[in-house]
Amino acid sequence: CHLRYQDLQRFVYLSKTEKYEYLAKYLGFEEALQLQNNFRTFSNTLKTQMEQITSAIEENKKRIIAVIGELGNISEENILAYINSRLQKHGVDEIDTFKKIKLSKNALKSIVEQNPKTKELADWKELRRKLERFYPISSIKEKLLSIESIFNELKEDEKNLKNISRIGLYEKGIEVLDLEEDKSVCPLCDNQFEGELLGHITQKHEALEDLKRKFQKFNKLKDQLLKSLTSLALKIDSLNELDSELKDNQFQEFFEKINQLKINIQIPSGVFEKEIFGIDELNYSSSPWFIIMEEIISVNEETFRKVDENIHRLNEDEARKELTDDYTNLNELYTSFYLYEINEKKKESLVQLKSYYDELIDDYKDWINSQIQGKFDEISAVIIDYFNVLENNHAYIRRPKIKLLTDRDKAIELEVEFAGEDLSPAFKVLSESQINSFGLSVFLAAIKQFNTEFKFIILDDVINSFDSFKRPRVIELLRQHFSDHQLLVLTHDLVWYERLIRSFPNWNRLRFYGWDYTTGPKVEVGKDTFEQIQDDLDRDLGVEAGQKLGRYIEWSLQVLNQNFQSQVPFKILNEYTLNELFVPFKKRVKDKLTAKHKLFVQLDDFEEQIGFRNFCMHYKDGQYTSDEVQQIFDSWKQIEATLTCSSCNRYATYDSSTGLVKCRCSTLALNDNE
Repeated sequence: CHLRYQDLQRFVYLSKTEKYEYLAKYLGFEEALQLQNNFRTFSNTLKTQMEQITSAIEENKKRIIAVIGELGNISEENILAYINSRLQKHGVDEIDTFKKIKLSKNALKSIVEQNPKTKELADWKELRRKLERFYPISSIKEKLLSIESIFNELKEDEKNLKNISRIGLYEKGIEVLDLEEDKSVCPLCDNQFEGELLGHITQKHEALEDLKRKFQKFNKLKDQLLKSLTSLALKIDSLNELDSELKDNQFQEFFEKINQLKINIQIPSGVFEKEIFGIDELNYSSSPWFIIMEEIISVNEETFRKVDENIHRLNEDEARKELTDDYTNLNELYTSFYLYEINEKKKESLVQLKSYYDELIDDYKDWINSQIQGKFDEISAVIIDYFNVLENNHAYIRRPKIKLLTDRDKAIELEVEFAGEDLSPAFKVLSESQINSFGLSVFLAAIKQFNTEFKFIILDDVINSFDSFKRPRVIELLRQHFSDHQLLVLTHDLVWYERLIRSFPNWNRLRFYGWDYTTGPKVEVGKDTFEQIQDDLDRDLGVEAGQKLGRYIEWSLQVLNQNFQSQVPFKILNEYTLNELFVPFKKRVKDKLTAKHKLFVQLDDFEEQIGFRNFCMHYKDGQYTSDEVQQIFDSWKQIEATLTCSSCNRYATYDSSTGLVKCRCSTLALNDNE
């Protein structure tokens, strides 16, 4: 299992649903979740199809009502009643089922064709009916001009355009950094940034924001234009279904134009389906197809006027008018009621199928939730144990647990007992560091409980969001609960690295100090500070060894003063000289262990040598030699040997409740050592 700092950050900031899916994967439910998501996707697809079918049914009803009027429910009985009343007028046999309408329609058609003027009137009315569905056509001129202008601007900055996908990354980075104490560590790669990282990311984000708005507007216009052209092509197809000599006579030029337009708009339609990076140029506002389209739009009123004049001319004969109206209406019913019945059956089938799928999804969701809740219950006690190790100084924060929200689909909440009261979400009362403790406890508990066959864990900079005083507790957690696991621990933190080496002296260590394209990572054996100091001394680099030793002793004394609860004068910048740290510690040792104690004697002897720190840090005449630094180094190692337990490898600590100075495992008790 590979656990990264980024995983803990995501655990803190993810939504309830994202937390659910993230933890479910860790608990071995990835395939089950994928299946659940597939069920949900198909259910949504069915819902969309139902909405489309419902819309089509409403359109069918609208056309049927336009013919037969409001006659109650749209049923085959009502449709047949209307049809037979029209057939009876023209001496055509009535029908007893809608399936026979084609025969009746053909019979009426024969009557119409017997009279050329009647047939002509029917053709004009059918043409008008189709033109009503063809028009209006909205002009796309403004959209074309706008998209061409934006396209040219975006293409001029195409290099940055390819970085737009990083905007979300920048936004998330800004959000994370706003909550971080150390704003110099990149939240993506965890590397240190030289300079003001938040300002750098904000600048990058703002530079792309304007480009993003243009890009979004371009895509919106592109989608709108594609939709317009697709709709226009469908309208042309519908208009071409007209079976009349009018297409080759009075309206020949009109039909030639729309057919030429349909052929020509295939090219821009194909272009508008592409991403901007696949479009070389965009210049359609002066193209022939656009000019034809504008001409067709401009003759809208003229076209209807011409059709209406011919209908009016031929409508003078009332009998002819009635026959052509009935024939036209029968044609409409032939199509609309047929589609209405088909769509109703489709809808009924979809309703049944969706009902079945929704029931299946609910049952499957309940099963997954019960399985996941079972896994949560299995690790709940382990989570509490791990959390208590990391947060042992907060007695009022107890019993962290993962709470499955049964009233929502795929959602969990983090809950904690705060001052005796269960509270959720936990971040109401927990700091970011404490929530990270919660997250680390959950992940490690899941690994411990459900990864028993392969006990190998990679911890990649997981302590980055922990306070400095809490980082040693991560080591304690690993020591107590993962001694039977193989661990690969990666860190940029040198202090924590020293603590790891001190706590686990038998671990293998590697140091990555660079990378290049020819050889890849540059690696050497990792060394602790003592080993580095000794290497410098062996190479007669006394000053360099003294500098390292001085910094190390200052760090050690801060830890020791904390362990012994020494009275060190407060400095707001936390900048202390070696002497300012050494003197309080020596006094504390004398107070708690007496002046005769071996440790105090060692410290008393060492005090004469602490001046080396100043000499090794600044240029002075008479620098310390390697032999002199070696002697100081050996003296400090003796002090650490006295303070360090050979079993748990930790410094002794003063316990104010007992007055004893001992290590945590109690193997080392300095009060007994005079």
